[in-house]
This record gives sequence, structure tokens and C-alpha cells, in this order.
Amino acid sequence: MPLPSPPRPDSRLRLPIGLHEKGRRLRDLELRSDEDLRVQRTAVDFLAPREQALSSAFAARIAALGPLRNPDAAIFHRLALADRHWLAASLLFREGTTALQVPASCRKCGQILELELSLAEALAKAEPILLRRGRKRSGMLRLPTAADLDVARTAEDLARLCAGSRAGTPAIEARLQQADPLCVVELNGRCCVCGSSVNARIDLAGLWLGSQQRLAEDFLHSVHTLAQAYHWSEREILSLPDPRRRAYLRLCRTETAEFGLEQHVYE
Repeated sequence: MPLPSPPRPDSRLRLPIGLHEKGRRLRDLELRSDEDLRVQRTAVDFLAPREQALSSAFAARIAALGPLRNPDAAIFHRLALADRHWLAASLLFREGTTALQVPASCRKCGQILELELSLAEALAKAEPILLRRGRKRSGMLRLPTAADLDVARTAEDLARLCAGSRAGTPAIEARLQQADPLCVVELNGRCCVCGSSVNARIDLAGLWLGSQQRLAEDFLHSVHTLAQAYHWSEREILSLPDPRRRAYLRLCRTETAEFGLEQHVYE
């Protein structure tokens, strides 16, 4: 199976499963421009519970879902968890993370190793599973959503919400896990010292959410720097085109560096 294409600035995304809305399956996503995204991302409450923060981060990133313009966090909260995990991994890949190096410790000898995950390969393996699940709607099993996690207290509660009286059977539990291959990606390898098996688990959605929080904090820091230097309001700073905002930031940093050098010379 061909690997996903390298990230492109103008690319759109298509959810494997999608959201069923008024008899239609909405799958096509339109991403926000970088300039709009920087502002929208600062409105996300990254201290909220994980799934709520993830829904808000998706709303900040996505300009349209099918015909729905500016879908809010509640819309993304209704997506299947499998779609959400695929979307986070796809955005991580699109934003430039093609591979991940994960430290792992050998349980037998204690050697610290590094396992690598190709994000392109992980997506390529997961997409056929998700696409099959999207085409096949079964009344016997419904894929869980973030909204279900708000209600369920345990894994058993979640299974009952999705499978009713058939919940708890090994077959149902296995199908739920198989239907969400990017929930937690497991890497397996061999210790180069003793030959024992070594494994590590990666939470791709958590990694993407963390990257969005760092970018939001960096952007707010740049707004703070300009406000402090020029005494502009937040509205005035946000209205600046990106190239001009970056140019003013370079001037601020240059001035700060020169001031620091002068202090060092005269001390």
C-alpha cells in the first residue's frame, strides 16, 4: 500500500469514518490558514480535560467539515474516537513530524534504547481498517465518541454504550480495539545488549495536542513582547499581517541583544 504523500501546505483532509448528520456522512475537512490558526489556537483551554481540549484544538484547526463552516468543539466531540486519533496523527504528520524517536528501557538488563515510528507507515496501516469501518455501519456495534467518554466511568461502561447487552464479550472488546488502531501505537524491538524484547507506547493525539499548546504559548509570548515594546493593544497586534509582526519581533530581539551587550561592556 502506498504511503501518504508528504505534507503539502494546501492539502485538505478526509476523515475515514466521518460524522453522520441529517442522513449525510460528513468527511471532508478544510484546514484554516496559518494566520487564522495562530489566533484561533490561543482561545483553546489546554487545561481543560483532555478530550475537551482536543475537541477545542480541532475546532481551532479546522475551518470546515463538509458544508459546516467553522464547526465548533461540540461537533468534534461527536466524532468517533478512531477518527479523532486518525485526525490528530494526520495533522501531526502534515505539520512536519514524519518520524518519532521514543526512548525505551529493557526490563531485563536496563539498557536504554531508542525505537522509531514512521508516522507515514502508521497512517498507511491504519487507514484501510478505518475506511472499512466507515463503509460498514452495524447496529450491533457503535464506535465510541468523546461524548461517550464524558458519560462512561469505566471501560465496561464504554463497551455497554457501544454494544449494549453484548458488551463484555471478548469478541466485542477485540473489535473495539481493532477499530481504533491509532489510539495508542505500540512499538516493538529487541535489546541490542541482551536480545530481550523491548516495547514502547505512543499517544499520538496527546503529542499533537501538546504541540498545539506550545505553539499557542509561543504566539502569546510574541504578542506580549510587542505589547511591552510598542504599547499596542492585543487587537492591534493581532491585526498585523504575519510578515510585519515577525519583522517587529526581530527588531525587538535585536534591540534586546544589543542592550544586553552594552550592559556587559560597561559592567
